[in-house]
Amino acid sequence: MGEVRGDEDGIRPALPRGPQVVRPRPRALHLPRGPHHAGARQRQPPRGLMADSLREITPADHTQGPDDARITAVQYGDFECPWALQVHQIVKEMREAFPDDFRFIFRHFPLRYHPHALIAAIAAEAVGRENGEEAFWAYHDRLYANPSALRRDLLPQHAEALGFDPEPIHRAIEEEEGKTEVLAQKRGGVRAGVRSTLALFIDGELFQDDEVEDAVIERIIQPLKA
Repeated sequence: MGEVRGDEDGIRPALPRGPQVVRPRPRALHLPRGPHHAGARQRQPPRGLMADSLREITPADHTQGPDDARITAVQYGDFECPWALQVHQIVKEMREAFPDDFRFIFRHFPLRYHPHALIAAIAAEAVGRENGEEAFWAYHDRLYANPSALRRDLLPQHAEALGFDPEPIHRAIEEEEGKTEVLAQKRGGVRAGVRSTLALFIDGELFQDDEVEDAVIERIIQPLKA
């Protein structure tokens, strides 16, 4: 599930990469619409990891939702990873369902074995620098909608398709502007305990892999539906 090990320089796939390895396809999550869902009653309470080292939210973070939201979630994401895409889809659903009560923060976590993930993160940061926070989120959503079209020659085209000047994006890609900041975010995720891109912090508590679905139901949906 996009697992990672070690510090930033040591991050690698948990399974060997090669033609003999078949990568799993992320399954769709069918989240209940209320706290009385039978499946939710039968689950064991999810146990997350309290991440004391999770970096505090600052104005430099990419944030959606009100500052006084009842629940805050943080994702460390990789635009090329199918498991990070699954978290993105869950978060999008939560944002639509609870726009006044759910706040979301996105931080970069490009995995080394995804060849386009780092440069896609650099491009996203460039779009945000040049065009503002709403532009970053539009580009963020477009990249997740096109995970097979993240080659460096296509990234400026995505910006242009959204109505932004592609030239600053092309320059940032060629010069790797913002790479230091992207990798700093990734290191912060590692320090906070992230070992999989199928991961979500909910109010400072880290849930990963099979814990995520139960956590979303019991830590977000049920409290906000109550």
